[in-house]
Amino acid sequence: MYLNSRYDNPHTIVAAARGLRVFNRFVDAFDIDIASRALEAGCLTEGEKKALCQLVFYPVEQIEGMSDRAVRMIASAQKNGDPSPITGAVESNTAVKQLLQIAEFLLWYLEKVLEPRMPLGSPVAEALRRAYESCAKELKRAVGDNKSSHPHKIKSVPTKRFLEIYAALYFHAEDILQTKSGKPGSNPIHPS
Repeated sequence: MYLNSRYDNPHTIVAAARGLRVFNRFVDAFDIDIASRALEAGCLTEGEKKALCQLVFYPVEQIEGMSDRAVRMIASAQKNGDPSPITGAVESNTAVKQLLQIAEFLLWYLEKVLEPRMPLGSPVAEALRRAYESCAKELKRAVGDNKSSHPHKIKSVPTKRFLEIYAALYFHAEDILQTKSGKPGSNPIHPS
């Protein structure tokens, strides 16, 4: 339901499903019943969040073929989130996307499945919302992403330095914007 309600493109659905496959394998291996935990206003424990952040570095096909015990062992082995010793580890960008997908699913699950079944304004409902929002927030920022989300993303410079660069380019365009032969470029910033 979640994937079909959020996405129209089948390729996007397949990509988004990878994170949910990791999460599904995780809750199976750790014997987590998120619906039962909702009755106690809980989501994932700190240890479970750390283990999940470790597990997303493994290829989903690899963890789906492992026993529950093996999944628990590898997920709990390194709590620092360093994927370097993992053979065949996915890129941190992929791990981030999977965690984002899991976080978004948890928020959807809260909104569409759990909250409609809870009494409005109850203390349990409020505590449950806080627990799920906190968990989703932690998962979204758990793994450092060292790749830009857009190949042409421009990093900003301090305002003063930007204005210096801009002024130099504006006032000395003929000197700066020259062809290899030393002639002025064909696309000057301002007419002479």
